[in-house]
Amino acid sequence: MGGNLDRRFSPDIGPFASARDDIPESLSALAELVPADGNIVLLQADPIELPPGIIAVKTAFGVQMILDRLVFSNSEINKRIIRCEMYAAVLARS
Repeated sequence: MGGNLDRRFSPDIGPFASARDDIPESLSALAELVPADGNIVLLQADPIELPPGIIAVKTAFGVQMILDRLVFSNSEINKRIIRCEMYAAVLARS
């Protein structure tokens, strides 16, 4: 949902939204994504600039966890290969 200046997840997925930047046009666009009877959640590294007419109900610091690389053991890789082969066999029988 949203446009070039703002984005929001569909409400059935989650409450997260964001403006592209803190210029007035982006913040105004973001304000239009706030439902009249609900909330949005804003997360970003820099201090959050609220759109005009929007108030913060709650603020908190957060931590973003980042994965450098995903490592599987040989047994995990073998299990995944076997599952893929089993799935392919089932599809071939269909």
